Amino acid sequence: MTAENVKPKRRRITRRRVLFALAALLAVGIVTILLLPFAIREGIEMTLRKQGHDNAHVDEVRFNPFTATLTVRGLTGGEQDEAFLDAGHVHVVLDWFALLQRNVLIKTVVVEDTSVHVRQDDTGAWHVGKIVIAPTAADSTPSEPFEMPFGLGADAVAFRNVRLLFDQKLIHADVVVQDGTLSELRTWTAENPAPFDIALTVNGSALRLSGHTTPFEETAVLNLNLVLEQFPLDSAAALAAESGVTGLGGTVDAEFEAEVTLQFAAESIDADISGQFALAAITAAYDAYHGAGESIRWDGKIGVAGTFDAPAIQTDGGVTVADVRVEDQDQGIAFGGDEASWRGTAEISMADAPELKLSGELNGTAISVDGPVELLEQAAVEQLKVVVDGIEFIAGDKPHLSAETFRGTLSGLSANGLSGSTGQITLASGEIESTNLSADLGDETKITAESVRGQIQSLATTEIDPEIPQASVAEGELTLTELRLESSKST
Repeated sequence: MTAENVKPKRRRITRRRVLFALAALLAVGIVTILLLPFAIREGIEMTLRKQGHDNAHVDEVRFNPFTATLTVRGLTGGEQDEAFLDAGHVHVVLDWFALLQRNVLIKTVVVEDTSVHVRQDDTGAWHVGKIVIAPTAADSTPSEPFEMPFGLGADAVAFRNVRLLFDQKLIHADVVVQDGTLSELRTWTAENPAPFDIALTVNGSALRLSGHTTPFEETAVLNLNLVLEQFPLDSAAALAAESGVTGLGGTVDAEFEAEVTLQFAAESIDADISGQFALAAITAAYDAYHGAGESIRWDGKIGVAGTFDAPAIQTDGGVTVADVRVEDQDQGIAFGGDEASWRGTAEISMADAPELKLSGELNGTAISVDGPVELLEQAAVEQLKVVVDGIEFIAGDKPHLSAETFRGTLSGLSANGLSGSTGQITLASGEIESTNLSADLGDETKITAESVRGQIQSLATTEIDPEIPQASVAEGELTLTELRLESSKST
């Protein structure tokens, strides 16, 4: 046999081996692709069973490596109690080509008909269904800031009929996301706003959130539209109790637009909020003070600027309260009114000495005060109007009060039970005006007044003082200019 006859045979053998290897590789690939969904399903079920979901089951898993598509249907933890973890439909589409640029990009995420119970136990551990996430040790040293070696992003995320039952010591919330979308969320283009639109219910109350955000920026910006309907305040009763407020009840409706800027490195906030809210059938108590009201309504603008722990707050708007009663149960004093309203501006500083500045108008109708006989049995005012401009209150070691201008009028005043069971005051109308008034009520008592004026009409008193059993004034006027009173604390 010559060399020319041997070479073609070897080529044919080599070619057959290559074809056989390719065919075997193809067969293994096809089998792997066919078996991979079953492996994923078994992996999910095995993981859940190891975490305590003994009856975990997945109806169907589909995976296409060529289109990077994963679909999971009918995942259930198999629990009948509250430790549930169920997912009716989860669909995920990845972008393989983004990996070439060291980015993990999820092109599509759809989560439907899903229920998850999340709770925190007394040890601080979190439970997602029956999956336990242990708390971080209190004495553990903080780790170095983690920098991800790759980017994360999601082009389109959708939630439909997703329920989250959240249980924690201070918060209980049953949240159902009826329809929610989030898109264009990428860490490598963090400066681009990511739009969102979420319709959900919280403890049965409808809530709508929409806007856009830049959560991955060092200076995060959130533009938010919020609409809340009939939210039960007793859902926040445990949280309010941490601040000493008990018996919280009623409902709240709100509609707001907000633009919030957070600088995490500087721990500062800058927010502009405008909108309105209404409280109905509200009840609350703090220490001996108990209050209830038919309604409280507010509309206007709120500005917040400064550090997280000591922000400055500015408001410009109006608040109206109807059929409100507040009672000091220790002293037996109760305050009530058919209606009272305030419209104006307020500046609140949360520095070392909290400061409040007011400018606006206060009106009241059918205001009443009830108290014990030795102090005050009953007082009532048919109409009350107070106009302030530049009123300033400063709390601290030396409380301070100043007033650029102050005007107040009232009519139909009556007071019973003063200095005895028969003491009485009636006033048809009265008026007072003040400019540049200042008061310092710290260790030293100081009062100054550039100008104070007062008018009285039809004032009458009965048995206020034993030496003055009865007095009356048809008309009267009081004018003070540059009044000063100082009282140094004795040593």
